[in-house]
Amino acid sequence: MTIGQAFGLVAQAHVRHAFTDYARLLRIPGMTRDEALLIVRPEVAAIIAGWATPRGGRGVVADPPCEAPV
Repeated sequence: MTIGQAFGLVAQAHVRHAFTDYARLLRIPGMTRDEALLIVRPEVAAIIAGWATPRGGRGVVADPPCEAPV
């Protein structure tokens, strides 16, 4: 496994636990871990895709705040 693959797995796990209803789904009686993963997978993918920047790209950088003259 490469460092990039390992980072990808860690990022997916973080997003799944921090930004989706994964934990709530696991508390539903009869809901399996695999079913919960399947339900949140599209949401996890969309969040991570929103973080992506093109290779070599800088992504979107906001303008720095204006400073008042001294």
